[in-house]
Amino acid sequence: QSQNLHLTLVHPWYENNIEKFIKNLSKFTFSKTFEVAFDQVSKGPSLRPRLIWITGPGQSSLTKLQKDLARFLKRPREKHSTPHITIARFKMKEAILVPEINEIIELKFDVSEITLFESRLSPLGANYFPIEHLKLEI
Repeated sequence: QSQNLHLTLVHPWYENNIEKFIKNLSKFTFSKTFEVAFDQVSKGPSLRPRLIWITGPGQSSLTKLQKDLARFLKRPREKHSTPHITIARFKMKEAILVPEINEIIELKFDVSEITLFESRLSPLGANYFPIEHLKLEI
C-alpha cells in the first residue's frame, strides 16, 4: 500500500515513552530541505535478502541526518542503515523463491518534512499511522 512507503531514519522501537520521544525529537534542529535520489530496484540487503527495495547512490544528506538523529537521540546506529524504500518484505523461506531483480529507475524528491509513524502489525504486515510531523527549513 502506497501509504506505507517511507524512509526510516531512526528506529523508535527502543523508546518506551512515545511522548518523551516526541518531546526530544522536537528539540532537534533539522537542516534545510534536501533532495534524495533512487536509481535501482533490487533484492536486499545483500547478506540475507528478504526485501525488494529501492536504493540510490550516496545519499550523503540522508545518511548525515540519520547519524545526527541517532547521536542526538542517543541511539546506536543501525547495522543496515542503507537508505531505502521497502517495496516488499518476505520471510526467509519465501525470499529464496524470489528471483533476482535489478531494475534501473529514476526517482527523485525533496525531503521537506519528517514524520513520526506508529507501526501497527496485522496478519498482512505492518501499517503505519502518522503521529507527528516536523517541517524542515526551506
